[in-house]
Amino acid sequence: MQLIPRPRQHTAALLAYAWQQAMPGAVQQRTLRTFYKDDTFFVQLSSAPLRHALQANKDQVKALLKDYLPATQAAPEIVFL
Repeated sequence: MQLIPRPRQHTAALLAYAWQQAMPGAVQQRTLRTFYKDDTFFVQLSSAPLRHALQANKDQVKALLKDYLPATQAAPEIVFL
């Protein structure tokens, strides 16, 4: 097993990459910032209707992100701001 020197920063980078790859262009354009804290992935959006739509389909968003994460990485809790 390979040790990662800063696992929290590595996880944050993996999640940011997965978000960019998994989300369509309209969602990417309305994403203001993403960050990872306390095993939770936070996504700040500029559109309230989009935020509510993603919140309603949170399980599908997690499934999309999981496709771009390593098999050993679990999809964290997601909070839309």
